Amino acid sequence: MFTMTETIPEIAPTGKDEEGIMKFYVDDPAKEKQKWFLSKDGPKSPRLDGKGDRKVLDGGAIQVKHESGSSGTARIYIYTTNPKADSTEEQLKIGKDWAQLEAKGYMIGPEDYCDAEVSAYYKITNSDNDDEFTIYWRGGAHPHDDKWPLQCVSCCLKAQIRMKLDVRSAKEYHHFNSPDGYAWFNQNGEKPMFDIKGELGGNMIGKIIGEKLVLWNEKDANGKVVAVHFELYADLGSKDLDKPDFSKQNWRLLHEWIDKGDWPKPKNSEHIKNCNAKENQLITWGGPYVALRIDGNNFNLYSLSVRPILPVKVQA
Repeated sequence: MFTMTETIPEIAPTGKDEEGIMKFYVDDPAKEKQKWFLSKDGPKSPRLDGKGDRKVLDGGAIQVKHESGSSGTARIYIYTTNPKADSTEEQLKIGKDWAQLEAKGYMIGPEDYCDAEVSAYYKITNSDNDDEFTIYWRGGAHPHDDKWPLQCVSCCLKAQIRMKLDVRSAKEYHHFNSPDGYAWFNQNGEKPMFDIKGELGGNMIGKIIGEKLVLWNEKDANGKVVAVHFELYADLGSKDLDKPDFSKQNWRLLHEWIDKGDWPKPKNSEHIKNCNAKENQLITWGGPYVALRIDGNNFNLYSLSVRPILPVKVQA
């Protein structure tokens, strides 16, 4: 069941990353090359992709317009340095067998994003749909073809700030007849740990919001993963500005979730037989990309930091 901890600071400790964003966890030195920063790598980086029309604005921000229709998606993907990171064929070599995924700890290679801290500053500029801003990783492609074993790679872990200004988290076991493969901790959303709705005046649109998701594996004395931690934070210090002012950062915890293999089951559990998976399996492995997603909304992305981490807190 859900467990809260008292070890997560309400405001970030000292220490900033290359983007200028406060960080909570230390960098993983073995994955230094997998870091990605919008201000450093740039909006035309070969590792950046997405869905929807993208335009580079003055100052280097990225304008993302959703695909046609009120449910058309707008996404940003950041891939690892592996040139085959976006290849579904490569993802399937290991990803079709979850026993291998669990044993190896990655889908394509050891450079995959697993324990990581991802921070984004964005502004929703136009809305055609009441959706949510989601950050996710730890999986591969999300094909619409309802076929096995293709759907075995469409797993991921995600957390989101909904436009209702509550929060949700999920592990997506697969994308077959989506959302039947989702295991939501609480599909109806949960109350944030501070009054983000009041502070934003009841509306996300037109406000610069900093959103940070941290995922990390908790291991026992023998190195076995026994739980997966989700930590979702927000920074509203720049909410009324034209661009983020990092001197005003004030990151606060919105919610924490811990998956110990006891979350609600998905509607469809065919991945168990089709992907050599286990019931209530933890998604403990890395995936070749990190994604930002919102449907039916346009947004400007001002800043993005993707950092592989060790589950060790930055010291104040």
